[in-house]
Amino acid sequence: NADGITDFDGGGHLDIEDNVIDTTTENAGIDLGSDQASSVIRNTLINISPLAAGIDLTSKSGQNPSTGTIIRDNIVQSRGGTPIALTGGGCNCTATPAENTNNMLSTGATSPNFNGVPSLVAGTPPLSSHDGYLLARTSPGHLGGDDGTDVGIFAIGNVSYGPQ
Repeated sequence: NADGITDFDGGGHLDIEDNVIDTTTENAGIDLGSDQASSVIRNTLINISPLAAGIDLTSKSGQNPSTGTIIRDNIVQSRGGTPIALTGGGCNCTATPAENTNNMLSTGATSPNFNGVPSLVAGTPPLSSHDGYLLARTSPGHLGGDDGTDVGIFAIGNVSYGPQ
């Protein structure tokens, strides 16, 4: 797919949680232009292109800026691009999320987000299962979520590992 998850041009009130997006395309992992009050929580985005943002809240020309989005406890690893894009786009405006916290980014993090490279329980992506993208206990982001559990996805299969 060109993008992982999208909702362009003024959508909103979406609940985007517990997804793995491992992509090598040149487009965003999660693209929510002109978003209104969606939740982007506990996702793991890996291999995002240097030409794209991991989570993109910028808007097209003529559209309103994104507002009220919750961006929390995600892992966003880009290959040189912008992990979370809040400024620019065709409208040349700035998104104002309600929260942007406890996200582990590949680069450019400012508190309360943090930089880190995840160590995954099943090794190096691409992996064959959702739960393979859980953090190892020795990884940055282990117990780094806003609730004291790991950032990134929750286990859906083998619950003997995953957020602790």
